[in-house]
Amino acid sequence: MGFSFRPLTKHVGAEIVDFDIAAMEAPGNAQALRDALGRYNLLTCNVAEFSADEQVRFAQIFGEITMRGYGYPAEKDNTEYVSNTRADGTLGNGPFHFHHDHLFYEQPLSAIVLYGIEIPESGTVTKFRDAHRFYRGLPQPMQDKVDQIEQLHVLNFRTKDDASTVPHVDRDASEPPPPSKWWPLIWTNPRTNQRQALLSPAVEDFRGIDKESGFDLIRELLRIGRHEDDLDSTYLHHWRVGDLIIWDNLALAHARSPFDTTQARTLRRSPIIPVGSDSND
Repeated sequence: MGFSFRPLTKHVGAEIVDFDIAAMEAPGNAQALRDALGRYNLLTCNVAEFSADEQVRFAQIFGEITMRGYGYPAEKDNTEYVSNTRADGTLGNGPFHFHHDHLFYEQPLSAIVLYGIEIPESGTVTKFRDAHRFYRGLPQPMQDKVDQIEQLHVLNFRTKDDASTVPHVDRDASEPPPPSKWWPLIWTNPRTNQRQALLSPAVEDFRGIDKESGFDLIRELLRIGRHEDDLDSTYLHHWRVGDLIIWDNLALAHARSPFDTTQARTLRRSPIIPVGSDSND
């Protein structure tokens, strides 16, 4: 039986209707999932029981899993945990501005899978925003201002042996510099052929604008994004235990809203790059 998809908003996201784990890798279903991700940029459903192995198989429908990060423990499998309760969990607490993961690498992540294991009773929300429509919605003077600017993205934290994270500013002088990559602030996505923003707070330098003005500009764009209210182009996911999400990491920026950090929150994560990409770039 083939899968069907129910749109979540006008421009972002779809629910996978009657998702069947056993049938997800069948050629017709796997291609339908890939086509739907290309159309909606985000797919979600609720799966009461979804093992790490099943998550790996699901993620591999869309590309290759890559476990990379500056200072990650040497032994890692094809999943990791965003958690404030697990000893091996990382980045478990606090809100995050809109961003795209791994812009500090030559090959950013193409997609990300998350599965909800522990969810605060008071709730937790992840926002997903169409990066093309965000750019297109900026006032024309702002579009003109940002169009020729480049940013140096830097991995601005490292993971210690106990899987907790610390800022790079605290690193030992003997450590190698963290991964970094120049990207244009406004970029043409080769998959969609659309101009879009590549916005992230994890930048350290600019081209086309002086540094102080560059940081002022980023703060202004993040402020605009924080107050985004275009629900046609922004999908707010209110997590439940068993929720499965995959999204296009470049077409959509994502952000984490504040939540009660005294309550458990654990998501299992599988990061994806295109097949044949060099994950160490």
